[in-house]
Amino acid sequence: MKSPFVTLFSVLLSIPTLGHTQTWLNESSIAKTERTQAQLIAYAPSGFQPGAPVEVGLLLTHAPDWHTYWKNSGESGLPTTIEWRLPTGATAEPMRWPTPKRFQLGPLANYGYDGTVLLSSAFTLNSGPSSEQVTIGVSANWLACRQECVPESAELTLTLPTISAHTGDRAFFEAARRSWPHESSTPATMRVVDGQLKLDVEGVSAPWQGQRLDLFPETEYLISAGATPEMAWSGDRLVATIPLSPDRELAPRSVAWVLAHSELAHGEPAPAGLRVVAQMQGEWPEVTPIQISPA
Repeated sequence: MKSPFVTLFSVLLSIPTLGHTQTWLNESSIAKTERTQAQLIAYAPSGFQPGAPVEVGLLLTHAPDWHTYWKNSGESGLPTTIEWRLPTGATAEPMRWPTPKRFQLGPLANYGYDGTVLLSSAFTLNSGPSSEQVTIGVSANWLACRQECVPESAELTLTLPTISAHTGDRAFFEAARRSWPHESSTPATMRVVDGQLKLDVEGVSAPWQGQRLDLFPETEYLISAGATPEMAWSGDRLVATIPLSPDRELAPRSVAWVLAHSELAHGEPAPAGLRVVAQMQGEWPEVTPIQISPA
């Protein structure tokens, strides 16, 4: 849950556009504002046949200086939400999030994407289509931010022949796969020392070893995203010290982290990060309840 401060910060950023949420309701696979373009695309190299792999994705292209958000948006913002409308009998896998980037805004930092990003899922059909065409749809909501923020949403559809191969957007799906975090079983632990979180990761491999990295926890409001972590390398072992978030509400026993290259150029896609799961050693500090005075 967002704290009152962070929620208020997000709302204040959006005040100039509240009441003007950009929404498209059409039968098109493409929609565009001056901030973002959203396109529904599919990759079906064997057509839409039972058991054949199919990928569907929302391709977001950002205007210069604008960005949208990762599954953990950081200290403000909102994650992009996607609801697929798939053919009857389709079984979808969870959405894949490419490695994010860090966006600094004063003392705060957000996690997300600029340039072009594809948010995608794979699915298979358990039975053959009942017609010569198949229709895929998506309901998507995202927050486009620069200094100000504008909530946007789209209802998009895509109709394709069932027996034909659909590979025209293959390059986008291949690029997305290259940016997915690499899953790692390398040992990782967390502990709290003097109000700071110490993340200890052993066996970090190239190309991340010895580098200045951004650290993205998948758990919201765990750390102060705007702070610069202290990093100490000893061979392939990384020990990072990060201030805890004053808005922390959870005390998880394990947290998934994405370790990613930092200081990327505007519009440059993030190379694949390294995803590790860190186990908590010891106890979390007690969470102080937020006091809200009655009106």
